[in-house]
Amino acid sequence: MLLFLLACSSPTDALIDRELAAMNDTSLLSDGDLHVVFGGTGTLSTDDRAGSSVAILAADRVLLFDTGPGSTRVLGQSGVPLQHVDTVFLTHFHSDHYGDLGQLTIASEVLGRDHALTVVGPDGVEDVVAGFEQAYRIDHDHRAAQHPGHLEAPSTTVRQVDDGVVFNEDGLVVRAFRVGHEPVEDAWGYRVEDAGKVVVISGDTRTSDAVVENAEGADLLIHEAMDKALAEQVARRADERTGALIRDALVNHSSAADAARVAQLAGADQLAPTHISPPLVAPPSAGAS
Repeated sequence: MLLFLLACSSPTDALIDRELAAMNDTSLLSDGDLHVVFGGTGTLSTDDRAGSSVAILAADRVLLFDTGPGSTRVLGQSGVPLQHVDTVFLTHFHSDHYGDLGQLTIASEVLGRDHALTVVGPDGVEDVVAGFEQAYRIDHDHRAAQHPGHLEAPSTTVRQVDDGVVFNEDGLVVRAFRVGHEPVEDAWGYRVEDAGKVVVISGDTRTSDAVVENAEGADLLIHEAMDKALAEQVARRADERTGALIRDALVNHSSAADAARVAQLAGADQLAPTHISPPLVAPPSAGAS
């Protein structure tokens, strides 16, 4: 009986095998389809969701649009092979959209990324990437010394975004367009095209004609959705400073109704709300201890 038990795989062995298989699963890259995975739909750190991030898997590549705090963990748990991340496109420089860039760089390299990570973003992207590289350099050097020959991915490359095509490889095309997120003057949305499929990411924006134009006929529009009525309720109940901060944010964000109107005007087939706010925390259930 003992010999029989030893010969059989234990539950732990099965769990290990499953986790290793998941880490190396690249089936979503090679099935010919375009896949969209949300790494986070949240805003501030008080939210229990990860910050904004969308992964698009197509043409044997993983493209990321924003890397909000916590999104690297969520994407990994969602089956996105982070070692195959090719390019990161940043919409703008609010930390809930790029705070995980350093963690993404390290995690993707540990998982096996052996190519340079390209980061495309607004004016100042060179400084942002250089800052993350400096902050994570000691971490990287420690790991590289511990695992010689295994953590030697090329340095990150950086490109400043501009209107029009910012990526074009093997039929996978990304176009950038300016959106309205003043006082942030350098805020961008992205249109992704692959094999006849179109996905548009609004980034943070007030209602924008540019989003309508670029989302025309899109299969999927991913658009921010702020509950402005609820935000106003929170502002009225908050202290004066917090209320002012909330009201300031109402003018450069879109509501769920705004997102729906944009999708309708553009003739988009589907609408996916993201950057959902306010980030209220639900109370524990009555029976919770």
